[in-house]
Amino acid sequence: MCSKVAYGYAAGYNFGAAQVLGGFLGVCGFPVMLYWRTRWLGAGFLCAGLLSYAAFSGGVSMLFKLDRAAWKHERPVTFGPATYTPDQDQIALPQDSPTYNVASPTILAFFTPVSASGPKEAGTDEALADFEFYGQQALKPLAKMGVDYKEIRASGFMVKIADAATSFRATKGVGYYLVAPGKKARVEYGVMTDSDLLQTAHNYFGVNDNQH
Repeated sequence: MCSKVAYGYAAGYNFGAAQVLGGFLGVCGFPVMLYWRTRWLGAGFLCAGLLSYAAFSGGVSMLFKLDRAAWKHERPVTFGPATYTPDQDQIALPQDSPTYNVASPTILAFFTPVSASGPKEAGTDEALADFEFYGQQALKPLAKMGVDYKEIRASGFMVKIADAATSFRATKGVGYYLVAPGKKARVEYGVMTDSDLLQTAHNYFGVNDNQH
């Protein structure tokens, strides 16, 4: 479940930290190498800087290759009467896209409908069956936790909280949009089991099944 922890903003800081560390060791190591008595110390600094940067870059590349990078999750774009973002036009939705008013902890489980005339990917029916089954299994426990669970057959939708509206378009066929008043929305892609849904709800909303 580590890949589902949506702390994507930390990735940028880690990249910067690796570059700063590598640069610092390189700056310290180069002048030290000029003096013969400390040449090996300088070489050690340079090697340490290069290795730290290479190790971090290699680890990140492997995460992307395995699709385990948590910060790749969709970042919702919010706009409202007092806010406008340049990305608004990039996620324009069809006029018939559903709109949901959110006043309490909510999970919007979305499954992009397959076009009758288009090709169907292998495993789509099985994924839909699992999506519906686990959603039904989690429905009552989530309600007991005070979390509203809704299933959506659409690739995009609008979410309204008070006067603010958020436009969301899925980049993958199935996933979960978690949102609550006063919290930044979080998106999880892929079919979750009922236990995964409950654990994710507990982590994001800060509630458990003993609260209600």
